[in-house]
Amino acid sequence: MYNAIFGFSTNGSLSDPPFSCPTGNCTWDPFLTLGVCSECTNITNLLHGIAVNSDEEFSSIWWTLPTQYNNLSVQGWVNYDSHPYTTMNITSLQEWGWGPSPNDSFLHIGLVNNSLANATEATALDCKLRLCLHKIEVEAHNDQIAENKNEVEGKWQYVDYGTDSGMVLTPNEPESNHTSFFVNDWFSSALGHTMGELINGTATTTSDSGMTYESDVLMAFWKSFDISAVMDYLAASMSTQLRDPSSGGSNVVLGRTYTSETYFSVRWPWLILPIIVAICVPMFALLLIIQSERTKVRLWKNNMLALLFHGFDSSTREHFMGDGTGHDYESSLGMYNLAEHVRVRMRIDNKSGKSELYSDIVGEL
Repeated sequence: MYNAIFGFSTNGSLSDPPFSCPTGNCTWDPFLTLGVCSECTNITNLLHGIAVNSDEEFSSIWWTLPTQYNNLSVQGWVNYDSHPYTTMNITSLQEWGWGPSPNDSFLHIGLVNNSLANATEATALDCKLRLCLHKIEVEAHNDQIAENKNEVEGKWQYVDYGTDSGMVLTPNEPESNHTSFFVNDWFSSALGHTMGELINGTATTTSDSGMTYESDVLMAFWKSFDISAVMDYLAASMSTQLRDPSSGGSNVVLGRTYTSETYFSVRWPWLILPIIVAICVPMFALLLIIQSERTKVRLWKNNMLALLFHGFDSSTREHFMGDGTGHDYESSLGMYNLAEHVRVRMRIDNKSGKSELYSDIVGEL
């Protein structure tokens, strides 16, 4: 309780509920658990202000709640800054035991808060903490837990087991599989009494000494500036504590664990082009081999004939192509026959200045 009250005023963040997830990624089926719910009602409209000591020098206003709130009051001074006055007053309104209804809270407080800026303004709250049912949906991703918590309606029933007696809370949901929660009589009474004594008190202010508090809890409430949020935070912290295995009375809820695996997703349309290329290349090579065999084409990779015939000077090329002898100089066989009778050398053309192959025919073709 102390951690929750003081934790809100410092960072306002709750610790994660207890869980175990070996892989860091887990899910649990929705489950029911006993928790604490809070509710605060603004009862400022019930405040009654009475002006006292009114004269030219100073005056004050007493803000008072009705009898059912134990006449809870604060005093605000209007014109006398050095006079001490009560700024905040909190009192427990809880009766011993569960009270006339099993749905009663185990903590019931009334609060009156006077404005420091304007003594003619005050607010009042009626706040309760009660045991309730929570339906929780929880999952963990990368060791970070996320919860979705909703209150579930239930009914209380008194039971007496001889050696022990108390209240049993049963959810109204038909799919709850007869889940019920037993709360001992002394638990709610002792808890409400302890928390009531913890929260009771006043906060007083003067212009000389500043704020004074009856307890450090009152100081935390005053500095929070939002009592409703503190009560919500306190309820959430107590709900988490009730689920702690070390506190006793809790059961383990089993879930499912998941591991991350790497997989490949094949996009089949992207394979069309590679498949076509893989099929066409060997087919083209096969057709090339067959055609080369039919035409008796020799291997040109290491053969210089094609380069030599391509580089002939124009007169020799015209002589070869138009000699009228019927020799085939465009085929590989004709080139081989011609190469036996041709002597080739490099020279520079006098007109163009370019290097060219010059050939002499040796012998009869």
